[in-house]
Amino acid sequence: MHFLQTDKHTRRAFLRRSGQLAVAGTALPFALNLAAFGEAAAFNATDYKALVCVFLYGGNDYANTVVNYDDTSYNFYSGIRGGNAGQAAGGIALAKSDLLGTLLDPTAALPGGLQYALHPSM
Repeated sequence: MHFLQTDKHTRRAFLRRSGQLAVAGTALPFALNLAAFGEAAAFNATDYKALVCVFLYGGNDYANTVVNYDDTSYNFYSGIRGGNAGQAAGGIALAKSDLLGTLLDPTAALPGGLQYALHPSM
């Protein structure tokens, strides 16, 4: 509906816009009070504060955070990372012996005998 064309104004459009304004007028104060609700909720909180800093000094990506540990997947990972197949590291692949301390122990067996380990620095 164009506002300059008065012949297109109808009662139906007027009622629709009036209803929209009424809903907006009702919802606006509630929306503005959401910040006050947040302050009220935080007022009863304890004095506990935490500052969490995560420093990623480059070179850490998904494949070096959670590393495939089973033989087949590790050989594939090592080959992609420029390493040699087997237990030895090479390129930017992590050595499999370094991952033993962070081997994940799932509560249920993973399909296909998959195993994962975290980066040794984690």
